[in-house]
Amino acid sequence: MKIEKKFPPYPQITWIANLMKTFGKMKLSKIESKTIHNYNITSPGNESKILSLLKFLEVTNEENDVNPENYAAVFSYSGEKKKEEFTKLIKKAYKELFDTIPSLKEANLDILRNFFISNYNYSGGLAEAATKVFIFLAKEAGISLSDDLTNKIELRKRKQKQEFKGKINRDSISNISFQKEKKQNKSNYDDGKIFLAFKMKNSAEMDFNINNLEDWEDARDFIEKKLNKIFNNQGLNASLSGTDK
Repeated sequence: MKIEKKFPPYPQITWIANLMKTFGKMKLSKIESKTIHNYNITSPGNESKILSLLKFLEVTNEENDVNPENYAAVFSYSGEKKKEEFTKLIKKAYKELFDTIPSLKEANLDILRNFFISNYNYSGGLAEAATKVFIFLAKEAGISLSDDLTNKIELRKRKQKQEFKGKINRDSISNISFQKEKKQNKSNYDDGKIFLAFKMKNSAEMDFNINNLEDWEDARDFIEKKLNKIFNNQGLNASLSGTDK
Protein backbone atom coordinates (compact mmCIF):
# COMPACT_ATOMS: atom_id res chain seq x y z
CA MET A 1 0.00 0.00 0.00
CA LYS A 2 1.43 3.35 -1.05
CA ILE A 3 1.68 5.92 1.74
CA GLU A 4 0.65 9.42 0.66
CA LYS A 5 3.36 12.00 1.15
CA LYS A 6 2.53 14.58 3.80
CA PHE A 7 3.51 18.16 3.03
CA PRO A 8 4.56 20.38 5.97
CA PRO A 9 2.19 23.31 6.55
CA TYR A 10 3.12 26.99 6.50
CA PRO A 11 0.48 29.16 8.25
CA GLN A 12 1.50 32.43 9.87
CA ILE A 13 3.22 32.07 13.23
CA THR A 14 0.79 34.50 14.85
CA TRP A 15 -2.10 32.24 13.88
CA ILE A 16 -0.41 29.24 15.48
CA ALA A 17 0.24 31.28 18.63
CA ASN A 18 -3.46 32.24 18.70
CA LEU A 19 -4.37 28.57 18.29
CA MET A 20 -2.14 27.45 21.17
CA LYS A 21 -3.43 30.15 23.49
CA THR A 22 -7.11 29.69 22.67
CA PHE A 23 -7.42 25.91 22.45
CA GLY A 24 -5.28 25.42 25.52
CA LYS A 25 -8.28 26.55 27.55
CA MET A 26 -10.82 24.06 26.17
CA LYS A 27 -11.48 20.51 25.06
CA LEU A 28 -12.91 19.89 21.61
CA SER A 29 -14.07 16.74 19.85
CA LYS A 30 -14.11 18.26 16.38
CA ILE A 31 -12.27 21.20 14.82
CA GLU A 32 -13.73 22.53 11.59
CA SER A 33 -13.31 25.67 9.54
CA LYS A 34 -16.14 27.32 11.42
CA THR A 35 -14.38 26.54 14.72
CA ILE A 36 -11.27 28.38 13.58
CA HIS A 37 -13.40 31.25 12.29
CA ASN A 38 -15.55 31.56 15.41
CA TYR A 39 -12.52 31.87 17.68
CA ASN A 40 -10.76 34.37 15.34
CA ILE A 41 -7.65 32.16 15.10
CA THR A 42 -6.77 33.43 11.61
CA SER A 43 -7.80 36.30 9.40
CA PRO A 44 -10.97 35.50 7.40
CA GLY A 45 -10.48 33.00 4.58
CA ASN A 46 -7.35 31.37 6.03
CA GLU A 47 -8.97 28.80 8.30
CA SER A 48 -7.91 25.89 6.06
CA LYS A 49 -4.24 26.64 6.73
CA ILE A 50 -4.66 25.91 10.43
CA LEU A 51 -6.77 22.82 9.66
CA SER A 52 -3.89 21.55 7.50
CA LEU A 53 -1.49 22.04 10.41
CA LEU A 54 -3.74 20.08 12.78
CA LYS A 55 -4.02 17.22 10.29
CA PHE A 56 -0.27 17.23 9.70
CA LEU A 57 0.33 16.82 13.45
CA GLU A 58 -2.47 14.21 13.54
CA VAL A 59 -4.41 16.24 16.09
CA THR A 60 -7.39 15.78 13.75
CA ASN A 61 -8.19 13.29 10.99
CA GLU A 62 -9.54 13.90 7.49
CA GLU A 63 -13.07 14.26 8.93
CA ASN A 64 -11.79 16.89 11.40
CA ASP A 65 -12.40 14.60 14.39
CA VAL A 66 -9.99 15.21 17.26
CA ASN A 67 -7.52 12.60 18.46
CA PRO A 68 -7.78 13.18 22.26
CA GLU A 69 -4.23 12.07 23.08
CA ASN A 70 -2.61 14.19 20.40
CA TYR A 71 -4.84 17.14 21.25
CA ALA A 72 -3.72 16.91 24.87
CA ALA A 73 -0.07 16.71 23.81
CA VAL A 74 -0.36 20.00 21.93
CA PHE A 75 -2.87 21.97 23.97
CA SER A 76 -3.47 20.49 27.43
CA TYR A 77 -0.28 19.10 28.92
CA SER A 78 2.37 21.26 30.57
CA GLY A 79 5.92 20.86 31.83
CA GLU A 80 7.84 17.68 31.12
CA LYS A 81 4.71 15.81 30.06
CA LYS A 82 4.03 18.33 27.31
CA LYS A 83 7.67 18.32 26.22
CA GLU A 84 7.72 14.53 25.96
CA GLU A 85 4.41 14.05 24.17
CA PHE A 86 4.58 17.11 21.90
CA THR A 87 8.11 16.14 20.85
CA LYS A 88 6.84 12.70 19.81
CA LEU A 89 4.21 14.29 17.57
CA ILE A 90 6.69 16.65 15.94
CA LYS A 91 9.30 13.95 15.33
CA LYS A 92 6.63 11.75 13.74
CA ALA A 93 5.18 14.53 11.58
CA TYR A 94 8.61 15.82 10.53
CA LYS A 95 10.27 12.39 10.31
CA GLU A 96 11.93 13.16 6.96
CA LEU A 97 13.46 16.31 8.40
CA PHE A 98 14.85 14.57 11.48
CA ASP A 99 16.19 11.74 9.31
CA THR A 100 17.91 14.23 7.02
CA ILE A 101 19.08 16.70 9.70
CA PRO A 102 19.74 14.63 12.84
CA SER A 103 21.36 17.47 14.81
CA LEU A 104 19.27 20.61 14.98
CA LYS A 105 21.77 22.03 17.46
CA GLU A 106 24.15 22.51 14.53
CA ALA A 107 21.62 23.46 11.84
CA ASN A 108 21.04 26.93 10.47
CA LEU A 109 18.21 28.56 8.54
CA ASP A 110 19.70 27.82 5.13
CA ILE A 111 19.91 24.09 5.90
CA LEU A 112 16.24 23.97 6.90
CA ARG A 113 15.07 26.10 3.98
CA ASN A 114 16.98 23.94 1.51
CA PHE A 115 15.46 20.82 3.04
CA PHE A 116 11.92 22.05 2.33
CA ILE A 117 12.88 23.11 -1.18
CA SER A 118 14.58 19.84 -2.13
CA ASN A 119 12.20 17.43 -0.37
CA TYR A 120 8.87 19.08 -1.14
CA ASN A 121 9.66 21.25 -4.15
CA TYR A 122 8.58 24.33 -2.21
CA SER A 123 9.35 27.76 -3.59
CA GLY A 124 11.76 29.93 -1.63
CA GLY A 125 8.86 31.78 0.02
CA LEU A 126 7.00 28.63 1.05
CA ALA A 127 10.21 27.03 2.30
CA GLU A 128 10.86 30.10 4.44
CA ALA A 129 7.34 29.94 5.88
CA ALA A 130 7.53 26.18 6.53
CA THR A 131 10.89 26.66 8.23
CA LYS A 132 9.44 29.25 10.60
CA VAL A 133 6.53 26.97 11.47
CA PHE A 134 8.85 24.07 12.27
CA ILE A 135 11.08 26.25 14.46
CA PHE A 136 8.09 27.62 16.34
CA LEU A 137 6.65 24.16 17.00
CA ALA A 138 10.04 22.77 18.00
CA LYS A 139 10.49 25.55 20.54
CA GLU A 140 7.00 24.98 21.92
CA ALA A 141 7.92 21.33 22.45
CA GLY A 142 11.24 22.20 24.07
CA ILE A 143 13.35 20.63 21.32
CA SER A 144 16.94 21.87 21.40
CA LEU A 145 17.85 24.12 18.48
CA SER A 146 20.96 25.97 17.38
CA ASP A 147 21.40 29.60 18.39
CA ASP A 148 20.77 30.64 14.79
CA LEU A 149 17.35 28.98 14.74
CA THR A 150 16.41 30.12 18.24
CA ASN A 151 17.36 33.74 17.61
CA LYS A 152 15.22 33.82 14.46
CA ILE A 153 12.05 33.12 16.42
CA GLU A 154 13.01 35.41 19.31
CA LEU A 155 13.49 38.24 16.82
CA ARG A 156 10.02 37.65 15.37
CA LYS A 157 8.47 37.71 18.85
CA ARG A 158 9.95 41.15 19.47
CA LYS A 159 8.65 42.37 16.12
CA GLN A 160 5.11 41.37 17.00
CA LYS A 161 4.85 44.11 19.61
CA GLN A 162 2.93 46.60 17.48
CA GLU A 163 0.75 49.28 19.08
CA PHE A 164 -2.27 51.33 18.09
CA LYS A 165 -2.45 55.00 19.00
CA GLY A 166 -5.79 56.73 18.88
CA LYS A 167 -9.19 55.22 18.24
CA ILE A 168 -10.55 53.57 15.13
CA ASN A 169 -14.22 52.82 14.53
CA ARG A 170 -16.28 51.46 11.68
CA ASP A 171 -17.73 54.80 10.58
CA SER A 172 -14.37 56.53 10.26
CA ILE A 173 -12.74 54.07 7.85
CA SER A 174 -13.48 54.22 4.15
CA ASN A 175 -10.58 52.13 2.89
CA ILE A 176 -7.52 50.25 4.11
CA SER A 177 -4.58 49.76 1.81
CA PHE A 178 -0.89 49.02 1.80
CA GLN A 179 1.97 49.51 -0.62
CA LYS A 180 5.31 47.74 -0.71
CA GLU A 181 8.20 49.77 -2.04
CA LYS A 182 11.13 47.79 -3.46
CA LYS A 183 14.61 49.25 -3.37
CA GLN A 184 16.51 49.40 -6.61
CA ASN A 185 18.53 46.33 -7.62
CA LYS A 186 16.73 44.12 -5.08
CA SER A 187 14.93 40.94 -6.15
CA ASN A 188 12.63 40.85 -3.11
CA TYR A 189 11.08 43.12 -0.52
CA ASP A 190 13.20 42.10 2.46
CA ASP A 191 15.13 45.37 2.45
CA GLY A 192 12.26 47.60 1.38
CA LYS A 193 9.74 49.54 3.40
CA ILE A 194 6.04 48.81 3.60
CA PHE A 195 3.65 51.69 4.03
CA LEU A 196 0.26 50.99 5.57
CA ALA A 197 -2.36 53.74 5.44
CA PHE A 198 -5.81 53.94 7.00
CA LYS A 199 -7.76 56.30 4.74
CA MET A 200 -10.33 58.01 6.89
CA LYS A 201 -13.61 59.54 5.76
CA ASN A 202 -12.66 62.78 7.48
CA SER A 203 -9.49 62.89 5.29
CA ALA A 204 -7.21 62.05 8.19
CA GLU A 205 -4.76 59.17 7.78
CA MET A 206 -2.98 56.77 10.12
CA ASP A 207 0.28 55.60 8.58
CA PHE A 208 2.57 52.77 9.62
CA ASN A 209 6.08 52.46 8.24
CA ILE A 210 7.11 48.82 8.50
CA ASN A 211 10.74 47.87 8.02
CA ASN A 212 10.51 44.61 6.10
CA LEU A 213 8.24 41.84 4.85
CA GLU A 214 8.44 39.81 8.07
CA ASP A 215 7.28 42.84 10.06
CA TRP A 216 4.44 43.32 7.60
CA GLU A 217 3.21 39.74 8.06
CA ASP A 218 3.06 40.17 11.84
CA ALA A 219 1.62 43.68 11.77
CA ARG A 220 -1.01 42.79 9.18
CA ASP A 221 -2.38 39.94 11.30
CA PHE A 222 -2.27 42.10 14.43
CA ILE A 223 -4.11 45.00 12.79
CA GLU A 224 -6.73 42.72 11.24
CA LYS A 225 -7.45 41.23 14.64
CA LYS A 226 -7.79 44.67 16.21
CA LEU A 227 -10.16 45.83 13.50
CA ASN A 228 -12.20 42.64 13.65
CA LYS A 229 -12.54 43.02 17.40
CA ILE A 230 -14.06 46.45 16.78
CA PHE A 231 -16.28 45.25 13.94
CA ASN A 232 -17.47 41.90 15.32
CA ASN A 233 -20.29 43.36 17.36
CA GLN A 234 -21.76 44.73 14.13
CA GLY A 235 -21.40 41.48 12.20
CA LEU A 236 -18.62 42.74 9.92
CA ASN A 237 -15.14 41.53 9.10
CA ALA A 238 -12.04 43.58 8.33
CA SER A 239 -9.21 42.56 6.07
CA LEU A 240 -6.16 44.27 4.62
CA SER A 241 -5.45 44.26 0.92
CA GLY A 242 -3.42 46.22 -1.56
CA THR A 243 -1.07 46.11 -4.51
CA ASP A 244 2.68 45.66 -4.87
CA LYS A 245 4.67 48.49 -6.34
